[in-house]
Amino acid sequence: MPSLPDAESAYATLLAQLRDANLGDYRLVGIHSGGVWIAERLQRDLAWPGPIGEIDISFYRDDYDEIGLHAEVKPTSIGFEVAGASILLVDDVLYTGRTIRGAMNVLFDYGRPARIELAALVDRQGRQLPIAARFAGARLTLPPEQGLVLTRAPGAGAGEPFAFTVEPSTVTDLARLRVASRAVVEGKKHERRRPVDRARVLPTTRIAAGRPLPGRRRRAFVHDETSAEAMQSILIADRMVGRRGALKALGGGVLGGLALAAGPGGAAQPARPPADAPVSPEQALRAFGKIWSSYEEPMIGAFQGIMYLRVGDKAAVPVFGMTGTGASQARMDEAGNLILKSRETGYFTDLATGDILETWLNPFTEERVEVYHFYDDLLMGRTAPKDVPSMISFQPLGADEMMMSWDYAKSVDNPVTPEGWPTYSTGHRISPSEHFTFYMSRAEYEDPGVPSVRTRGSFARMSQCWPFMKMGKSPFKDAVLFGRMFSHKGLPGYGEVPPKLLAYVEKHAPNYLAPPPGWGAPGEHHAARLDTWLAFAGDIPPETPGYPWAQQAMAPGLAPPTGLAARYRKL
Repeated sequence: MPSLPDAESAYATLLAQLRDANLGDYRLVGIHSGGVWIAERLQRDLAWPGPIGEIDISFYRDDYDEIGLHAEVKPTSIGFEVAGASILLVDDVLYTGRTIRGAMNVLFDYGRPARIELAALVDRQGRQLPIAARFAGARLTLPPEQGLVLTRAPGAGAGEPFAFTVEPSTVTDLARLRVASRAVVEGKKHERRRPVDRARVLPTTRIAAGRPLPGRRRRAFVHDETSAEAMQSILIADRMVGRRGALKALGGGVLGGLALAAGPGGAAQPARPPADAPVSPEQALRAFGKIWSSYEEPMIGAFQGIMYLRVGDKAAVPVFGMTGTGASQARMDEAGNLILKSRETGYFTDLATGDILETWLNPFTEERVEVYHFYDDLLMGRTAPKDVPSMISFQPLGADEMMMSWDYAKSVDNPVTPEGWPTYSTGHRISPSEHFTFYMSRAEYEDPGVPSVRTRGSFARMSQCWPFMKMGKSPFKDAVLFGRMFSHKGLPGYGEVPPKLLAYVEKHAPNYLAPPPGWGAPGEHHAARLDTWLAFAGDIPPETPGYPWAQQAMAPGLAPPTGLAARYRKL
């Protein structure tokens, strides 16, 4: 193996080259993490004016689709106007050139520089792109299977010495790209930059408050489809009773319909109406019950997806996953009214592991917050056929497939008020919306003898930030939170619920694995926890002393057993 260069000697050579070049009108920009360390020392040793820029290229790598995101994404922070500036880009090790290409893409998302020069502590040869460093402290060649890693002592400042180590390379053949992050390893002597573990993906994206987000080249979240427990790609079941009033769409949304025609002997037989064919309200109401739930035995499903945050016109950033269960049952009473009941859970998950989060590091405010878990105990009352429009629509797809969809959107007063919960509240109004689509067998849907239709589908939701994210006093409180969830229902028992989610609910909230007992008195309806902001305001005491508040009453055994609400419920 070639002898390693002395990192301090290489730095001294680089320093002398830059001093002779007289680049005083250039702005320093370091690539995380080693390039930032070097830029910090250069600024001190050369009395370089102005703040240095810091770049993380995780979203700009050209092997993103192969290995996903690194487990710890650093902030990109450029505190000067990039357009028209002369920039000295600094990295620790120049190898294939792909890291530099990604860094230049980041810079151009902030503006068009007048010129860019490149300085590297070591040029290890092996270029895959036509990129060269004008300044380099040392040059060497290493075998492709070896990675050159810059280290410095944990907590070291800008003047502390550097060292090099060699580690096995884990970069892909497609792009031999080092993805760098500072990692203080317990029990280790040094803080070091290390190659990406390709099994890891992004748990949070750390974004410096007040700094612009990189724009057009940021790619969508890519996941590892080989992991059944990582939540990114599995289609699992929807909540059987929509948490925020989807049943109201019966009065005005687009709902798949059911039509029956008399067959031989007067028996009701499935009919095949065209799209937008009129059906009776009674038929539509009964159909809705078996699509959303089950008429005979209780059933339980689950949902799973990813939530993104979009700030202004910048690219959406994945912030966490969301998953949960819904145990439900439907019934038609003697008057032909539909009754739905359910118990639901909702959790936020780590994007890398799929584990349910108890705390979450907000990448925008860089504050670690307690996560609020949703626990809903619902009886949806009685919906009469007269509440359903007589014109019901659905869309046939092929010979025996049908799509049903509806939406709801509202703008209402926020029960988590800025006066009572100043750090939790995003303002006096909230405007959540949800958008549902289900696919199913048309034969099952139209057969009155089938008590529950197996569905596959999805729903999307948009809203302000959840209160637990504590965006109230941040410059990002007007950001849009967007989620896309995948769903299906219909398997017996717990067949729809991923094992990790099932184990968590069985341990902490077993009562939520079945719908409420009984069907309630005529006219009874309790859905106070249907609105998640209202539930939060009923669980979490106001932050403002003396603000009027009373904790929402819940039946024994049904109060939230985990998450932020559990801490206050146990006080």
